[in-house]
Amino acid sequence: VQHLGTLPHLLEQMGAVVESGKDWIHVQMEKRCRPIPNIVTAPFPGFSTDLQSALMAVLSTADGISFVEEKIFEARFQIVPELMKMGASIVNQDSFALIEGVRRLSGAKVQARELRGGAGLIMAALAAEGETVMEGMEYVRRGYEDIKGDLKSLGIVIYRTHVEKRNKNKDSKKIDRGTGGTGSTVHIRIIFCRCFPGAAGDCDRKCLLYQGRSSGSATGCRKPSEYASGISSV
Repeated sequence: VQHLGTLPHLLEQMGAVVESGKDWIHVQMEKRCRPIPNIVTAPFPGFSTDLQSALMAVLSTADGISFVEEKIFEARFQIVPELMKMGASIVNQDSFALIEGVRRLSGAKVQARELRGGAGLIMAALAAEGETVMEGMEYVRRGYEDIKGDLKSLGIVIYRTHVEKRNKNKDSKKIDRGTGGTGSTVHIRIIFCRCFPGAAGDCDRKCLLYQGRSSGSATGCRKPSEYASGISSV
């Protein structure tokens, strides 16, 4: 995990318990994360600009005020107005951002404007209440081979509703269904099973992965693989 640079230490600063080996890392955080007073992007082994958008999404719900300075990619803060649509409290000027964490983000219609920002918005959606509708998913697909599969392995199930996109030519009746091409809109409803893959009876009864179970069942959450027929790749 040496290629992760300062990230493991940063996660520990935020309150996570981090354990790692030669080719694995385990991260656990059960409480609201702590803020980071000052974080500056830098070349390796410093904090990577590629992780800045994801960090900003996490710090949006931290218990306090964080300060981020971007020194590598001047357009990285394009995610800021989108996070604010979800209820984040962020003040951004030039290469600086001041983030005051809120307890909960809310689902909203947002726009991914670049690759890392799109991934950061997906992370924000994981912490948000309600459905998030995100345009610009082509950026995310370009940089993440199977982000849906990666999240699924963590117990997170992503659904995509099919979107009808009509051809601009008035004489054409062609409809593209959920192609995810440039300009398309992808609706994402993210269901997170906090207890996956917990033992039978350990699940939170409010967990949405209990859908379809009888109220008297204590057999635990359905594994994400059982939803295979209902999951569309994002």
